Amino acid sequence: KSIGGKGNVAILQSPPGAQAGIEREKGFRNAMSKLYPNIKIVGAQNAAWNKDKAIEIMNSFLQVNKELDAVFAVNDNMAEGAMIAAEAAGRLAQIKIWGFNGQKSTLALIEQGKITGTAYTNAYNQGATAAKYALDLLTGAKKKGAKTDIITVPPFAATKDTVAQIKAEDRW
Repeated sequence: KSIGGKGNVAILQSPPGAQAGIEREKGFRNAMSKLYPNIKIVGAQNAAWNKDKAIEIMNSFLQVNKELDAVFAVNDNMAEGAMIAAEAAGRLAQIKIWGFNGQKSTLALIEQGKITGTAYTNAYNQGATAAKYALDLLTGAKKKGAKTDIITVPPFAATKDTVAQIKAEDRW
């Protein structure tokens, strides 16, 4: 939506075998092909969850793609690296940058208008949910060997319009 349903997008990937990154990229690609067939993925490279590596790769994307409309980074460190490179190249205003996680530094960059958004996940909620599940197992509220429930903690699209909804105490 942030690029009007059409344009050129690059992906900053996780290392091979990193399941969280693989699933995030897979979900992104599936959504783009179903919802936005006029969005073209022009490149995808492993930035190793690393801001400095993302700067290097983003610089390459910028050189090769004179018309780059957006970047999807499978974590916020890489989104921040993409932002640094785009800003240094004088192209930040033309490129929408999305991350994933919702770390405090990225939320601040969203508030400043330097990053378009992130899929915010409440790490405290995830930890509390896991601890409650473990406590239920230890106290017998959940029977050992019973079918394990799938527990989901849905992400929240943190953008300049919505980021203020994330309380200070929920920013990590």
